[in-house]
Amino acid sequence: MQKFKILKLIYITLIINIINSNEACAQADDRYYPFYIFPESKTILLSGVIGTRAVLNFQRALEAAPNTEILLVNSNGGAVHNALIIAREAHRRNIKTFIPSDAECYSACSLIFFGGTSRKVDGLLGVHQISSSDPNPEADQLTISDIIEVLNEFNTPPEVLVPMFRTPPSDMYIFSTSELASMGLNSGDKPSPLPENSTPIGIL
Repeated sequence: MQKFKILKLIYITLIINIINSNEACAQADDRYYPFYIFPESKTILLSGVIGTRAVLNFQRALEAAPNTEILLVNSNGGAVHNALIIAREAHRRNIKTFIPSDAECYSACSLIFFGGTSRKVDGLLGVHQISSSDPNPEADQLTISDIIEVLNEFNTPPEVLVPMFRTPPSDMYIFSTSELASMGLNSGDKPSPLPENSTPIGIL
């Protein structure tokens, strides 16, 4: 039933709402999760936690869809260093990033969004400080230096760093539409809707 619904969707936002449901997540293909592939549209969707297997599964998704041009992002975050690796690979492949309306890209997800060679936000983009269950000042400083180094590779506006490192992990700084425009983070083209009956890879 869930797969049938997804196959009938036209708009990306509706696809994200379906995939976010508990039923869809339970049926996600472990080879790709949290990624879903729409090869006919040269599109990959990130929808879910950026966990320990995310890097490997992103590589698998790219192998299944080597002509990918667009990465849709919808995630509350996850592992920072995994997100940085995914972001660098997306950037290396000249992939565009897009946050659809009704989608949220928070915390580590924002790092992947910043890796897009062209960026567009219709949903919400949020950042905050890194968090750890076992605080280690030296390790935290190294992580921050990695974030700064990689974001500089993407020519990310330095204005992004202030709210990122000022906002506590328990809170989230959501960029306004005017901030996104002034920083040039909302200057990409909006992707076309997925064709009717487009077949996703990544749903069992």
